[in-house]
Amino acid sequence: MPRPTNRISSNGHLRESDYTELVANALLARREFFEKFTDPRRDIDDECGYPATEQITSYEYRDLYDRFSIATRVVELMSVESFSVTPVLYEDVDTETTTEFEQAFDDLLNKIGEEGYYRPEQEGSVHPLWSKLEEADIKSGIGHYGIILLGIDDGLNLNEPVAGLNEETGQFTPQKNVSLISIECYDESQATINSTEQDPTHPRFGQPTFYNIKYNDVNDRPTEAVDQKISTVTVHWSRVVHISRGTLYHAPLMRSVFNRLLDLRKLYGGSAEMYWQGAFPGLSFETHPQLGGDVNIDASNMKDQVEKYYTGLQRHLSLIGMTAKSLSPQVVDPSPQIDKELEAICIEKEVPLRIFKGSERGELASSQDSDTWAVRVDSNRKKHCIPNIICPTVNRLINLGVLPEPKDGYSITWEKEKELHPETKAQVAMLKTDAMMKYVAGDVESIISREDFFIKILGMTPEETESIIDNIDQDFGDELDIEEQ
Repeated sequence: MPRPTNRISSNGHLRESDYTELVANALLARREFFEKFTDPRRDIDDECGYPATEQITSYEYRDLYDRFSIATRVVELMSVESFSVTPVLYEDVDTETTTEFEQAFDDLLNKIGEEGYYRPEQEGSVHPLWSKLEEADIKSGIGHYGIILLGIDDGLNLNEPVAGLNEETGQFTPQKNVSLISIECYDESQATINSTEQDPTHPRFGQPTFYNIKYNDVNDRPTEAVDQKISTVTVHWSRVVHISRGTLYHAPLMRSVFNRLLDLRKLYGGSAEMYWQGAFPGLSFETHPQLGGDVNIDASNMKDQVEKYYTGLQRHLSLIGMTAKSLSPQVVDPSPQIDKELEAICIEKEVPLRIFKGSERGELASSQDSDTWAVRVDSNRKKHCIPNIICPTVNRLINLGVLPEPKDGYSITWEKEKELHPETKAQVAMLKTDAMMKYVAGDVESIISREDFFIKILGMTPEETESIIDNIDQDFGDELDIEEQ
């Protein structure tokens, strides 16, 4: 009996050469497990036209996302909801002073692309980085990952590492006078991993070293743009921010509901075809039973009359020895079946059906559904958006020298929701008021500062926190002056 192969290297890492084999064996074992509990004479996936999981390519996921609205909603819902509230990046809670890091971040607005004249201090303005990060989050959900390509003016080719990178350690030394020229986002079908780090002792073992990025992809450019040739460029990893919900790959957001999406396509397509065919009721030509088979039918003349009846203005049929009867179309309302498929998708994605349909702000909205969904969105911001998208991007901009290094690090918070259910507003106000009363009565300030309490516990912005504290200090100061008089 042969000895089992040692798949673990000396440093404790799994050898990459065995990774693909282990994944394939795991998928096969899972399929064999489920097959034990099904009828061996039937293959449900095959009979229903469902492809095997390993057969679905990144291009098929992209095509389904591009052409089927429900698939688009599945991919975009959480990203759009998360970034519907603008993140706030700051170094210092004090809003009266702007640090060098905060000013450099704000100045990115007019440094990307052509010279701009937009004033970011206007109310309601959104930093362009947030819209790009939302796009990157969406594209990463189509396949197993997504990337952000950072275009900087370092004078080097895209396949070369950026200046200041120590390739042996993977560490950056920020350079001076580096500007960000462009930010481009790509999904897995547009940016494939060319190679990965093979040295088990390297800190980036198993991570990508080069990407093949496809420009002028047929999915993104107009069909008429025949003069734009598709080109693939090799890009070094130091110019790319890898976006994933896992370490390197994650399951595409459509995978767990892929069968339901295929069912919905059948229902929508079949329903449209059913109504299309039913809009033109058929005709049944019948001879009298007593004539038997002794009827001579002029098929050519009959065909000519039917064509004139359907395509022209002729509203009569001249028939001899037979009658014409209209066939009533059998039209069925597909709504119950469609609702069940949508419900199955919402169950898996833990999304209230009304929110998935986009009616959460209407009169039929459920405050309980909205509150539960708000908790999930807030959790996604903290567990995914900040650690997997915002921080890696901002950190890379600092490492490249585009942004100065903050002295005490930076913080990220989110603006408050613009619209809340009236009952929710009242409950939130009551709970916050109760929390502030207990904070004051319990003398908790000795444990957590007022700034941290308002920002981290109550979720207020630095501006709101500063205003409240100033008013408190002003009121207490006035009371002290009165008592002294």
